[in-house]
Amino acid sequence: MTATIPRHQPAQSSPNRAGELPRAAQVGRRNRTRIALGLVVIVLCVLATASLFSSANNRAQVLALRHAVPAGHTIASGDLAIARVSVGTDVRTTPASALGRVVGRVAAVTLVAGSLLSPDDVSTAARVPTGMAIVGASLKAGQYPVSLAPGDQVRLIEIAAPSAVGDSAAPLDRGRASVLDVVRSRDSPDALAVSLLVPTAGATNIAGDGAAGRLSLVVVAG
Repeated sequence: MTATIPRHQPAQSSPNRAGELPRAAQVGRRNRTRIALGLVVIVLCVLATASLFSSANNRAQVLALRHAVPAGHTIASGDLAIARVSVGTDVRTTPASALGRVVGRVAAVTLVAGSLLSPDDVSTAARVPTGMAIVGASLKAGQYPVSLAPGDQVRLIEIAAPSAVGDSAAPLDRGRASVLDVVRSRDSPDALAVSLLVPTAGATNIAGDGAAGRLSLVVVAG
């Protein structure tokens, strides 16, 4: 009898197994894509944080105006604030460390609230504009409004001397002026000493009237 040896059939892949391989490859590619995107997001966040940190470190503390200060007025500590800003080299600022040197000095120009203080904005003495003069005046109660303050715009009225009679006794309008300083007298609480910025042309007459106590101030719109 002849023995028949069965032949081995080649193994056939299972249909289910064949379908799993492409799906696994797709899942792997998707995971790698997600990981790559995640790394990109992390790198961008790190760069943005570094940029913000660098920008914050490059900011400087400088002096700014908390309140407006008219030209010729003394700068008080309450008029100033410290601001942390980043400005270009072409912008002149005053460092916060100069606060003690600025307080007590005079505004060379009108200082606007909210603006940065420039070294050229302050002076050791009042700068008198061309064509203008600073004169003093002594005022008694009734010759000024009770709310008179530096920065007010006023009209100057010359009061006739008590001995004057006739047409000369009528009040005389001496024009407008700006109030620079107001100091209350220690001897008489109702008396004031004021500094006025007036046109040079009328400064002599106004100074004479002010010294003689013959000026009356009327606050007008600026």
